[in-house]
Amino acid sequence: MIGETGSGKSSIYNAFATALEDSTLIKKTYKTAPIRNGESVTRKINLAPLYFRGRMLPIRFYDMPGICEENCVRQNELEMILNGELKQGLEVARASEMRKMTTFIRPNPTPADKIHCILYVMRATSNFSTKLSTSFNEMKKIQDSRKNDDEVQQFVIITAIDEIGVPNEEMAYAYQYHCVQNIRDKVVDALKILPSQVIPVSNYFVETFACEAKNAMSLLALWQVCKPAEEYLKLKSPGKDLADFYG
Repeated sequence: MIGETGSGKSSIYNAFATALEDSTLIKKTYKTAPIRNGESVTRKINLAPLYFRGRMLPIRFYDMPGICEENCVRQNELEMILNGELKQGLEVARASEMRKMTTFIRPNPTPADKIHCILYVMRATSNFSTKLSTSFNEMKKIQDSRKNDDEVQQFVIITAIDEIGVPNEEMAYAYQYHCVQNIRDKVVDALKILPSQVIPVSNYFVETFACEAKNAMSLLALWQVCKPAEEYLKLKSPGKDLADFYG
């Protein structure tokens, strides 16, 4: 997950956890990192589990420091993550430094270790009508560098659509709202990405209790970004039972 500090990377993860466990209370599976002086204190590669009916799912999300922060992940570090070389807990640094931390390096990544999807997370309140922000341009560079890579899918999750005019009581009809359609069109145009790869959601930022419509949005987003990984494993290991990967 790549995005600005405060874009909703951690909160969308908690929305996934809430929806999967069908909880009435917002799950805090992933502890949202505090922000100091406009920067997240996240400095390590963090992974958190997702559960369904008491079983941990074989899904890994890498949470990164905000894009354009001093220790954010750049192209060389991203390549290591996509290749499945890095383990949880490694301090984010330049690729040359991270390779020295052998405890956190996976020397022989398998197909199941690879990362199959890049999620660009941005708030619906982002401004796409004037000069694009530095962080957006950084995301665009990453996107362009992977355009011809058929094994790595790319999606944009637009968070906080309730902040652009969708009332919580109308969230079940959010995709019919022109404001949601407009922000999706702007992202499609700015990133030159397919509409099917742009997913608007209203995740949990300050709420205590879950909402069925928001949970449904979260589950749809989770299915869309996980499906390419399943298809990749089937392609790379024909005839192999996927349960062998899942454990």
